[in-house]
Amino acid sequence: MKHLLALMLLGLSAAAPACPPPPPGYVAPTREEALRRDVAAAEAIVYAMVESPIGDGELDFGTGAFSGQAGTVRVLHVYRGDLAVDQRVALYGLSYDTSCGSLRYAPETGRRGRYGILFLHHRVEAGRPLPFTGFRPQADVEEMIRLGLIVSGRPAGN
Repeated sequence: MKHLLALMLLGLSAAAPACPPPPPGYVAPTREEALRRDVAAAEAIVYAMVESPIGDGELDFGTGAFSGQAGTVRVLHVYRGDLAVDQRVALYGLSYDTSCGSLRYAPETGRRGRYGILFLHHRVEAGRPLPFTGFRPQADVEEMIRLGLIVSGRPAGN
């Protein structure tokens, strides 16, 4: 038992891989710069509502094979891209780990009836669900509208 405890403590004290330090002179982007970069990188930006629950999944980008529980969202408004209003898009909850951190998809984000702004970074293709981590925070949406990166989908005066 004493040896088992020693091995466990040794495992806890082993240094975990860490992110390399930023290069000399690196300056983190401002919030505005980060939003502009995110908007420029998006294939499509839409306002959408979850129609069927989005579960965890994995997509092998090499083969296109998907495993998991994809759900669907219905596009309610298109800010950018070639999607159409009422188009359905299959999504799966993306989670991953790297030596620099991890991202965990929270299933409550993909429950039926949830809605918000989505940045899609891949072309929509039939039978190939896209990764989903969540909707953009409302503060980001308001800032993107203020900066003129997207135009509000609300009628004027509302």
